[in-house]
Amino acid sequence: MIKTIIKNQDIEIKIFENSKAKELLFWDTITIKFNLGKIPIKLNISNNNYLKIKTLFEKILGFVYGFWYNPNNSKKKSLVFLEFNPEFFSNIFKYLKNYDGDIILVNQRRSAVWGRSSLDAIRKSKCKILKIDNIRNNSEREKINLLVNEFSKKIDKLFTNSIFFNDFFTIDEISFWELIKETLREKYSQKLFSYISMIFNVKNFFDNSDVKCIVHLNQVGETEKSFLEFKNNIPSILLEHGFVERIEKTKRLDNLANYTSFNDKIAVWGESKKNYLINEYGIDDKKIIVTGSPKHDNYFLSRLKKKNNKEITLLIAPNPISDICGFSSTDIKLRFKKILINILSVIKEFDNVKIIVKLHPIQLKHNHEIQLIIKELDNTIPVYLWTSVINTINQADAVIVISPDIPGTTTMLLESMILGKPTMNVFFDKQIPEFNHVKENAVFTVLDDDDFRNNLKKFLFNKKFQDDLIDNADNFVMGSISNSTNASEKFASILKSI
Repeated sequence: MIKTIIKNQDIEIKIFENSKAKELLFWDTITIKFNLGKIPIKLNISNNNYLKIKTLFEKILGFVYGFWYNPNNSKKKSLVFLEFNPEFFSNIFKYLKNYDGDIILVNQRRSAVWGRSSLDAIRKSKCKILKIDNIRNNSEREKINLLVNEFSKKIDKLFTNSIFFNDFFTIDEISFWELIKETLREKYSQKLFSYISMIFNVKNFFDNSDVKCIVHLNQVGETEKSFLEFKNNIPSILLEHGFVERIEKTKRLDNLANYTSFNDKIAVWGESKKNYLINEYGIDDKKIIVTGSPKHDNYFLSRLKKKNNKEITLLIAPNPISDICGFSSTDIKLRFKKILINILSVIKEFDNVKIIVKLHPIQLKHNHEIQLIIKELDNTIPVYLWTSVINTINQADAVIVISPDIPGTTTMLLESMILGKPTMNVFFDKQIPEFNHVKENAVFTVLDDDDFRNNLKKFLFNKKFQDDLIDNADNFVMGSISNSTNASEKFASILKSI
């Protein structure tokens, strides 16, 4: 890359290569995070080792609790849920307990029984877990090996088209194809057998099961694409599960939310989202189901009465900067660090404010950087990773969300509003975006270069201002989410009718 940039300049360079260095792709390593009391623990293991541990863990629990699905022993109709965390959607499975068929979970990434809450949800429901690797016939292994060899040759031939790839992988007239070529070739070679095996396994599963509906949270994952590509005429429902509001500047990101490309039907939280999809994209209203948010039933039921504590507990929820979507830059990270320094330094001026921090559980490098910044500034501040979001928010008297990415509508904003907490959002841009929650004054939205001392005083100590925020937030939530407290029951009844 350096040689390409300076090729027309009279600059002498000397390059020292590190033969031991090997660049890892995003999912080559898996980060396992948990809290030991107030101490955040993080373990990095290779993806292969993670899958071995996951397989062993599931085998032991499957033997003890008997939750494996066997299509050879079932002639019932079935509902299939792709990559659902049973802990978050336990109420759906509770209301499906009397369903006259099988409830099947397919979790190729995160195990469906990774934690106690997830395991309890499985045990209390009638869910079965499909181990997709067990579906393949032994006779098909030879066919798969032949296909792997065939497609390996096709990929090798494809990669010789340097003209196309050099043009395609170009930024500012500088091609970086040669930098990624061998890494991509290696990754395709490593994954081919598992990808082709997955296709065989999914087709065999459909051939031997009476699937009535597939429920999924996205369409871009390996599991989701494998099932949705081969479902034929089986109905599928994309379940909205994240807080997303759009302005013209961020509308292009709707493609990432699958709003414009879902296969069959979509279940949305409220009438406002239904109207948005109809008006903005001309989607047939018959393809849109208004259910509410099954994930947030427990949030509505867990709201506590406001207490006038002498000590104010302030929850800071920094949203990590994503390298995946191309939002990361040196400038944005420096601004992010400056915000944390400003907030913590101002809070130290107040005698009765205690800070706790809740990180997003997503596997991003910036999450670790945030931990290091906070530890450097004040190592007495508890930083939570995998603790319950409901319990963490309910510990707090007020919530500050830091939103460095362009979308600016992290679900923590909505969840804080549902739980009745005055909420402040620090937005990184030149002007405050006109999201609906901003226009309705449901969240105190400020810019990262605003006067934080006065804003924090107003936010933390002006009771009238806080009460107005909470009232506005309640009105906003009521207008955004239908069937609060019983969305799971509503969605389960729809699935039973299919």
